[in-house]
Amino acid sequence: MFPRLHSMGRDDGTDRQWAIALEEIRILLFLRRLVVAS
Repeated sequence: MFPRLHSMGRDDGTDRQWAIALEEIRILLFLRRLVVAS
């Protein structure tokens, strides 16, 4: 689903941006699950 940035030898800045984006997606999915469950 996601491109493999780590195996492409990108710099740390790109990996950090991807980590932040994945964290935000995980938080959004978690919040949506809470809203649906309530």
